[in-house]
Amino acid sequence: MSFSEHRVIPPLPQQLAGRSTTFLPPPIDGSFSVQQMYDWHLQHSPNHPIFVYAREDRSLRNICWAEAVTAAYTCARLMNTRMPFKEKPPVVAMLSMSDAITYTPTIMGLQRANYIVFPISPRSSAPAVARLLHEVGVQHVLVGKDASMQDLSHEALDILRSQHPSTDLP
Repeated sequence: MSFSEHRVIPPLPQQLAGRSTTFLPPPIDGSFSVQQMYDWHLQHSPNHPIFVYAREDRSLRNICWAEAVTAAYTCARLMNTRMPFKEKPPVVAMLSMSDAITYTPTIMGLQRANYIVFPISPRSSAPAVARLLHEVGVQHVLVGKDASMQDLSHEALDILRSQHPSTDLP
């Protein structure tokens, strides 16, 4: 059985597509890459929510496919501008306590820009982060703004610097 004949994703429940006027499921026969599925949703399901959360006033805020995919495109453009590469795609680590609404479009954007994404748990210790950065060959690290992530990244880089002084730091 060829890859295209193999059903990669199980069939969607009929009620999902049948009850929604904003959602059209993409082909799930293995013919689309993940990026192509994002593009599909941008074109065919732009007003369908990918995230829903409650605001402080208890009203609901929908983030639809159009907004999420546009954010991913913006991330891809920013990363390609700030971290260009010519040959092998670099590994970009993410060290953040971000919520899924921030984290997901960032990962989508890095993938769109052809970077290799390496999320690191914010619960990792500095020695563990240093070891991961070194062993995986991370070239860039996206670090969350909060003080704990900034401190963790600085500690990990200090360890990396002391244990591998001749290695280029991310």
